[in-house]
Amino acid sequence: MKGLTTQRLIALFGFFALLLQYPLLRLSDRAERMAGIPVLYLHVLLGWLLLIALVAMVVNDKQRRERSE
Repeated sequence: MKGLTTQRLIALFGFFALLLQYPLLRLSDRAERMAGIPVLYLHVLLGWLLLIALVAMVVNDKQRRERSE
């Protein structure tokens, strides 16, 4: 993995590392629930799901670019 793909993956890592820092987690650490699920759990699980989806998009884009060359 070189170049653009590496840069994108590093940027995703940085963004999600910030997303899981205490100050942002503290914002969603409340007694409220959405659809019966605590807001903090939704914050972490939806963030994780988003990370997986974005990494898959970056890797698939790399594979598509390699095939077209």
